[in-house]
Amino acid sequence: MTDYMNDVLEMIDTKRKEIKPAYERGAKPVYGVREYAELTDLDAGILKQGGVMNLAEKVPTFGVNGNMLRTPRTAYAANLSIVFDNRVKVDTWTDPENDKEQQVYVFVIDQEALLKQKTGKLGKETVTAYVVGKKKGNTKAIEVKEVRIISEKEFLSEFTSSLDIDSMEEVMDVINQYKLNYGSDKVIKELQF
Repeated sequence: MTDYMNDVLEMIDTKRKEIKPAYERGAKPVYGVREYAELTDLDAGILKQGGVMNLAEKVPTFGVNGNMLRTPRTAYAANLSIVFDNRVKVDTWTDPENDKEQQVYVFVIDQEALLKQKTGKLGKETVTAYVVGKKKGNTKAIEVKEVRIISEKEFLSEFTSSLDIDSMEEVMDVINQYKLNYGSDKVIKELQF
């Protein structure tokens, strides 16, 4: 390979490293849609310039019947404005152990409710909200304090703010972990018959 080719491949590799993931899912990076498209274009550039990639990491595996069995991923793409969309209001929460009040944030992440909020009618009487506040004894960490059922009227009139995407990433991690631990979203790791 010529020095020119090596320089081009090195430049493409440098550009790939400059694109940072929004967050990680299952130890694999998750990029915004534009960033993922840029990575795909850079990967194509590597192949066009004579570089080598492990295509087995990207090509789907098909079964005998032609059904797709799996699609290997080295990274994921997500529309971050949808993934982290939210409505929030500031409220107070009373600790049942010591009757102390603390400031908390109440988040609604129900996509259907978020989309219908502008219409002024949800089509359902209640929405689930997650109360997030500081963890005991740790001033930086947060946790879900409780889950509240919010009326349609309260949601439409009081949940008028949103937390930005970057800050919401940490909140979603906490909410998702809470749902896995205490909600109906229990994860089955393997089937046993």
